[in-house]
Amino acid sequence: MHLKLYEIDGAIQQILDRCTVNVETGEVDEFGFRPDLDAALDALEYERGKIALHLAAKVKEYESFAEAVDSEAKRLRERAGVLNRRAARLRDYIASNIRVGEKYEDQRVQIGWRKSTAVLIRDENALAECFWRVTRAPDLTAIRKELKEGVGEVPGAELETRNHLAIK
Repeated sequence: MHLKLYEIDGAIQQILDRCTVNVETGEVDEFGFRPDLDAALDALEYERGKIALHLAAKVKEYESFAEAVDSEAKRLRERAGVLNRRAARLRDYIASNIRVGEKYEDQRVQIGWRKSTAVLIRDENALAECFWRVTRAPDLTAIRKELKEGVGEVPGAELETRNHLAIK
């Protein structure tokens, strides 16, 4: 049997559709249920478990691989930071040892100067409100604490119970 996980419920329903159902109780009649159908249902349930376990193993494999990639990415970011700081020190060293306006060039590189402008803030308190960025977000930790302790209601918020798949 090579069904996909999402196909198993449909296959079980097809088997149950072949059974006689007691109209009074809604249960499958013991006389309308054949042993071969029972074996087929057991096989489908076994297949569901086998597929679910295989997929859960894949989840663990992907999470492990993602963790390894994250670790390597962190190591590479740290290495890139070292190299960027080294380049910045060399750039500052060159800038402090050649005069503004001088140019140098060879087959590998060109050194020159260009003008740019930057905003320099001398007094933050003197800035008008329209020149400020303000980020606003709900404090989920404080809201959760307030709702769990039952001290009061938080208008616009409620606790929701969720089920999360746990794979260990």
